[in-house]
Amino acid sequence: MPLYSYTAKDASGKVVKGYLEASHYEEAIRKIRARWLWPVRVKEAQRKGVRVPLSALADLTRELKELLEGGLPLDRALQMLASSQEQGKVKVVLEDLLEKVRTGKRLSEALSAHPKAFGRLYVQMVRVGEATGNIPQALGLILDYLERERDARERLLSILLYPAILTMVGTVSVIVLLTYVIPRFVQIFTELQQDIPPLLALLEGVGRGLRLYGWLLPVALLALYLLSKGYLRAERGRRALHSLLISNRLVGPFVVRFELAKLGRTVGVMLASGVSIMEALDVGKEVVGNLVLREEIGELRRQVRRGRAVSAFFRRRPFPPKVATVLAVAEERGDLASGFLTVGRQFDEDLQRWLKRALSLFEPVVIITMGLIIGVIILTMFRAIVGINEIKL
Repeated sequence: MPLYSYTAKDASGKVVKGYLEASHYEEAIRKIRARWLWPVRVKEAQRKGVRVPLSALADLTRELKELLEGGLPLDRALQMLASSQEQGKVKVVLEDLLEKVRTGKRLSEALSAHPKAFGRLYVQMVRVGEATGNIPQALGLILDYLERERDARERLLSILLYPAILTMVGTVSVIVLLTYVIPRFVQIFTELQQDIPPLLALLEGVGRGLRLYGWLLPVALLALYLLSKGYLRAERGRRALHSLLISNRLVGPFVVRFELAKLGRTVGVMLASGVSIMEALDVGKEVVGNLVLREEIGELRRQVRRGRAVSAFFRRRPFPPKVATVLAVAEERGDLASGFLTVGRQFDEDLQRWLKRALSLFEPVVIITMGLIIGVIILTMFRAIVGINEIKL
């Protein structure tokens, strides 16, 4: 069914914008008027697929789970969720889910029509919940997974925020000193017809270069970004970069642990909900961003199909030995789900420690470097001031 975007006015004259689905233009107009709105502009929108932010998806999942646990039928719960949303594409998705459920489709079938909003993991786990007759339990496992993903992202952002602000403030301070303050001192020497100190002349030259050619820096960065984006758009380029990252002794262990943390969380929560190991690995392969490691997980899936133990596959590079050990213990207990969840949790914790340790070294380096640069500039300015005071008129 086509998607229409509209601009309308309510009874108070307030402008309302939103999206709705209709079989044709006249039906879109009728649906808008049925909402007691007066259409101003209605046009068919290109359906690109809606991406729901992680935090919004977690909130929607929590609300749907609570409504179903409260005894509401699925269609009534979806109706309440849709009516509580502001006009926008998320509301359109919920209304589409409601329409499909009311026509007799299962929730998993309705969710699969919006792969960018929910993804295969979400759909497969809901499908398992439908098979067991316990959708709220499946939604609870999905919610736990989404909240872990959100917490991991928020922790990473909080760790990187302070060094980023520190670097930005220091860089701006240096640029202001070089392009605005230093030229004023040089102008004073010129007006007094005095020789400019060598270091001050050097700094003034750097500042002049920034004023005249500084615009080339963002242009060069933009060009580099576009070229790299075009190169990485091709699978061959992405694979070359990903292979380089994996083989690098400094970055490689970080990349491997980052991808294994995502794989562990995904496969673990799917196995815990009752999804087969083959389906869990198939979905888990999709969340792995590094193409080299994604191929490794594809090979793991093929070997598991032939009967090989999961833990045996991870006893090789580039995987850390910890992975095989944890999964071997989980296989002995017959609880592979807990093994993958443990891998995800442990590597998450390892990444947090590594980042904090790296940034604890990075912060003093930035402070000392910026301090030295600004100190040299201030000392040069101070010596210039003393030189001006010693000038004999």
